[in-house]
Amino acid sequence: MDTVSHGLFGVTLAGLAAIDPAFGSSPGGTLACIAALVVASQAPDFDVVARIRGKAAYIRLHRGVTHSIPALFLWPLAIALAYGAAVGFGTAVLHLYAWAFAAVVFHVLLDALNGYGVQCLRPFKRRWIHLDALTIFDPYLFVPHTCSAALWLSGAVDPAPLFPALYAGTAVYVACRVWRQRRRLRRLREALGRPAVCYVMPCMLPWHWSFVAETEDAFLSGFIRRGRIEDVIETPKESPLAGHPLVEASKRTEAVRSFLAFAQRAYVTVSENVDGTVVAWRDMRFRFGRRLPFGADVAFDRRQTVVSERIGWRKRAWEGPYV
Repeated sequence: MDTVSHGLFGVTLAGLAAIDPAFGSSPGGTLACIAALVVASQAPDFDVVARIRGKAAYIRLHRGVTHSIPALFLWPLAIALAYGAAVGFGTAVLHLYAWAFAAVVFHVLLDALNGYGVQCLRPFKRRWIHLDALTIFDPYLFVPHTCSAALWLSGAVDPAPLFPALYAGTAVYVACRVWRQRRRLRRLREALGRPAVCYVMPCMLPWHWSFVAETEDAFLSGFIRRGRIEDVIETPKESPLAGHPLVEASKRTEAVRSFLAFAQRAYVTVSENVDGTVVAWRDMRFRFGRRLPFGADVAFDRRQTVVSERIGWRKRAWEGPYV
């Protein structure tokens, strides 16, 4: 999910941890716990430092090693050791490790629940796990968690009844979203009536979903609104371009290497302009209506030399798909 939401969940997890006698007995212990759990909730996204090497490196590395199985244990360990060094080692450090572990796992789980996904099975598998049930910013989680955090921090409500109820509601909401996504996916496959690889992803409105389906000869995309399939667009698959010399040359660029390491339904086109040729790679999984917002472009001059390369999203933050 987005950075602000992860930080907010760190605060509400600290509210849940405030019930633990190891932290709730003193204001100082509570504040230290809040700081530690906010850091733990953000820790897997510290791979943002890869941006120093450019956008291609960031896309290739984001939600990879820092979200892996070993990282689930190493991030809490580092945070617990820092906490112990700051406030003293004791029973509270063990409790803090357990809560930090819960925060890191919750972070990775939320990332797996949206459409972008996460490589959380590394180092055993590099497969991207995406459950396509939540948007990257989910207002139906953000608002109740914000209100709960505000009530607790202002002293208006005791954490004991508030945060267990909040997280029980969160679990029910997430389970319902996963169930609805699976139901829409089954409905789409039945409606197509032919073999297809299908993806159904959420829109901002809870009863709206977007979909992409790959059949043997075409890509289909559209929306599912209130259970009805609408606005279907069919894009025929073009003739194979695997042997095209510029397509092969584009694969040697950093942008396309990073794109192909992530994309699951790569679609390539070659177009000429007055300056040369552009090889455009797009991930059809993220088609939203008539737009293909995620991809990599490599421009060649007339001598077939690379003059520019670009990778990333071509959409505003409030535009779909919300991954």
